[in-house]
Amino acid sequence: MLRNRQQEMDLNLMPRRGCAITGDNQIYLAGGAIRKINYRGSITTEGVSNNFYIFDQIDGSWQPKAKMHMSRSQFGLTVVDGYAYAIGGQDGTEILSTVERYDPHTNAWMLVAPLPKPLRFMTSISYRGKLYVFGGESSGDISNSAYRYEPTEDVWIELPPMNTPRVLAGSVVYRDKLYVIGGNSALSDKWKKEFLPEHCVSSVEVLDPTTDSWGPGPELPNALCGAGIVKYGNTILIVGGEDDKSWMAGLCWLKEEKGKQSWVEGQELPTVMSTFGCVVANIQHEVLKQQ
Repeated sequence: MLRNRQQEMDLNLMPRRGCAITGDNQIYLAGGAIRKINYRGSITTEGVSNNFYIFDQIDGSWQPKAKMHMSRSQFGLTVVDGYAYAIGGQDGTEILSTVERYDPHTNAWMLVAPLPKPLRFMTSISYRGKLYVFGGESSGDISNSAYRYEPTEDVWIELPPMNTPRVLAGSVVYRDKLYVIGGNSALSDKWKKEFLPEHCVSSVEVLDPTTDSWGPGPELPNALCGAGIVKYGNTILIVGGEDDKSWMAGLCWLKEEKGKQSWVEGQELPTVMSTFGCVVANIQHEVLKQQ
């Protein structure tokens, strides 16, 4: 399940793009670091992108759309009622508080109310027409904050904080509760220099959006951050990730039996992966064969 971090480290240093899916099965991809493969195969970052793409499921290609106002990596990309929101992140020089919204009908971005504070590496999710943001890194610390954005009023509301500060956590809606899963909980020298986590957690926190109160969720089999976390069918699926030693190729899902929740580990993936985009989409097998 685990592979030595040093064998894969150069790829792990590339900050992630935003990836999201709409209710009508459109996959979005945005921002991220611009990579350059140098002589003898070393990889460096040459800037941050403001590009935005939609996956064309007819010919299996990524189609460019209107660019974001801000170049962003390490940010959140979440769809709320058909509109894509690009949230925070960093532009290569500073952590951002700006938020912008994409309208697919006009192919245009517009700036909306900024986050209450600059954040990157947060996790974001939509629920019943609202946008939720959890954790992230601000100036000099890792946050346990929780915010809800109200699109009709264009305002952010601060919610009760999580018990544990988190970056590179995942979030998902499951049975009308909001699950925040894993993450890295503290700064370290390796994190400050290379974004290598040394304080991953196995805890899960669950927000009840009707009461804005937190409760504990089922503990993960092992501490991790940077995993792909999605709702799949009637369960939560966790793909890949990393801890303080290794990238992971594991797969696990949530099992409920007699009112008790637990995680079941499944078949390993063909390769390790971390800090990547992960969505559930309905794509024809013929299109997938082209990739």
